[in-house]
This record gives sequence, structure tokens and C-alpha cells, in this order.
Amino acid sequence: MEQIDTEDYIKGHISRVRKHINTFIQLLIRRSVNHDKSKLQEPELSWWKQMDQEPRYPYGSEEYKQKIKRWDRVFKHHYQYNRHHPEHYEYGVREMTLVDIVEMMCDWLGYKEAMSITEALKVCDEQMARYDISEDLRQVIFNTLLRYYSLLGGFNPDYDENSYMNIPTGILEELDPLTSEEKEREKYVYGGRRRDIKSGTIIDTFV
Repeated sequence: MEQIDTEDYIKGHISRVRKHINTFIQLLIRRSVNHDKSKLQEPELSWWKQMDQEPRYPYGSEEYKQKIKRWDRVFKHHYQYNRHHPEHYEYGVREMTLVDIVEMMCDWLGYKEAMSITEALKVCDEQMARYDISEDLRQVIFNTLLRYYSLLGGFNPDYDENSYMNIPTGILEELDPLTSEEKEREKYVYGGRRRDIKSGTIIDTFV
């Protein structure tokens, strides 16, 4: 058996891993460019414009539910052409890819310009409850979300990797620390803390 130089093997391994990671990067760039493109194309564009002529009713209200039913064809069409929605697949989340999952999480975070970490956790928790996402995947998404908020702002002298509340600098918005009441109400499974936020349902396309 041919003896392989240790450093050459390690460098070859690193090179192969980079190629795989770069493939995922290219896939995510493509998703970024094409995200919700169907909303800007017919027939969806006209449907969204018509639907937005109606008031935006409070979530869960009877008016809200009736509006969703009236415009059911809009959502069905949108789900058909957008893989980051579990509804795109016959068996929901179980058929999705990691690329789908990343775009789905970004979609949840993208419904408004700025979102605090507490609000982001709540939105993601409600969406994951809606789709009955498994506990392991839920925790992976929470971990990703927390580190996303903590690291994207660059160096933060106050960053604590064992904290459930890592306040970044220069990211999305300046996040306010949790109040003592919020800390009492919300616990996290992160750095040894258990997270328990009331679950609910929320539609990914806010109407």
C-alpha cells in the first residue's frame, strides 16, 4: 500500500471539503437571488396586489381566516414554485434539504426590517410548532439563530458563547437585554438552559 504524506493528505482533505462547502454557498446564493421571485411574476403579482387592497386583519381573527380562504389560490401557487415552504412537498419538512431549511429560517426572519432576538426566537418557535418540526431540528435552528445574531456583527467584547442572550454590535438592530420578567418567563436550551416559549401558529406570508 502506497504511503501517503500526512500533510499532503490533510491538504487534500481540506481542499475537498472546501469544494463541498463552496457548492452549498453557490446554492444559497442562487436561493438568495431567486427568493420569492414568483411574487413578482404573473399571475402571483396581480393576486398579491389585489389581496393587499384588503385590510391586514389581526392574526387568528375570523376576518383573517376568511381572507386566507378567499385567497387560497395565491398561497397554493406560491408554495408550488418555492421549495423553502414545507407545503411545497407532499410530506412537508421531512422532504426538505438543508438548503431549504436555511432559506426557510431566513424567510421567517425577513418578514420585517428589524427584529430583536426575543422576537426572532418567538417567531421561529411558532413556525416550528406549526410544522411539527422535530426536537433535534428545532434545537439546531435555535442554535443557528442565536449564533447568527451573536456573530454577524463582528467582534463583540461582551460576547459569551455560553449565554442564551448574546448581544451583538451592528447587526439588524441594537438588541435590548431581556428584562427580569422576560428572563423569568423564557428559559432556553442553550448553554445548559432550558427554553420554554408558548407555542402557537403563524403564517409565513403575513397578510
